[in-house]
Amino acid sequence: MGRGNGPTMGLPGTSASAMVTIPLHRTASISTISTNATADNLPGPGRNVGLLFGWIGGHLEVRLGRVMSHRGYGPDAVANTLARVRRHHVGLLADFYSSAAEPSKGFEPRSKAERRKVQRLCKTLLKYTTSHVESTQIAACNRITDLAIYDPYIRLLLCNFLSSNKADLAGLSLDLMSNRSPEGYLQDDYDPLLSSSRTALISVTETRVHELWAERSAEWLYSVTSFHALKSSQEEYERAFKSFEHFLDHGMVSLLQSRCVVHLYATVVTRTEEDNAS
Repeated sequence: MGRGNGPTMGLPGTSASAMVTIPLHRTASISTISTNATADNLPGPGRNVGLLFGWIGGHLEVRLGRVMSHRGYGPDAVANTLARVRRHHVGLLADFYSSAAEPSKGFEPRSKAERRKVQRLCKTLLKYTTSHVESTQIAACNRITDLAIYDPYIRLLLCNFLSSNKADLAGLSLDLMSNRSPEGYLQDDYDPLLSSSRTALISVTETRVHELWAERSAEWLYSVTSFHALKSSQEEYERAFKSFEHFLDHGMVSLLQSRCVVHLYATVVTRTEEDNAS
């Protein structure tokens, strides 16, 4: 059989005049790949089984967390134990900050055993921020915020126990003194975990607000006489709070400042009631 230049077996030849142009069109298609792997992004029965196991595991962890909390475990139980060991039920915020400014007034733990116990509880509370249950993480961050604002000694311990970049709380990082406006922070506060972890991180690592409160508390909140002088003098009141104004321009730092003001108000109310009773 000879080889010719024309068409063979009904197919077009190789000449330019016989070339046929076929247009290409992009059409939607559905992947038919099926696998038994349990990864979420792979279709097939394996993915469904993986999602089912993940859902069951999440609910089981939440239920076990509630049971352990009733038995004295969990962030709330640890924080309550810390408050009891540090005797928060018998002290006011002004007393703790004044003790921070004057350590001889009882800022440090009373014994080495108490110091070791407080350190162990602080480490445990920080570990709860890395839990796989979001509600546990949020509870741990909220309790860290409360303890860091109320007790300067616990705040220092928590700050020392954080990672070297001081931004590893609940796996989130934050530029503490960014120039973002308060509105910028409010946009992120729709995420409860992000909001609570940022607040806890600010409460632990922002030293300037705490130092300022320690200074003012030692100056005019520790003694009843100076407290009455502050209350009776509007000019002195405005002068004392003048130093706090520049902190209110920073969204998250202003939140810390407002929490301190709330504690101050509780101190004022408590001491007023004590004066009236006497």
